[in-house]
Amino acid sequence: MLGVEGDRGASVLATTENYRKLGLREDLIVLEDLGEFVMCSETGSKEQIFYWDSVQKLESLRYLNFDEYLEDTFREAISNW
Repeated sequence: MLGVEGDRGASVLATTENYRKLGLREDLIVLEDLGEFVMCSETGSKEQIFYWDSVQKLESLRYLNFDEYLEDTFREAISNW
């Protein structure tokens, strides 16, 4: 997950700005940069989570809300531990 990096600023902001230059929708913010694609959250009231492919410029719904995304992320981390 991306986050705050102290004096250098927030990596989530810089990463989101970079992907917006590649065509990411303005109402999405990047949560994770996973190499082939990024995991993004909608801003505003919807808060759905999408995979976005920066090569094909395609997005697909992955989670209905942030809670589902966070729960799955924790489960995967525990499983990998």
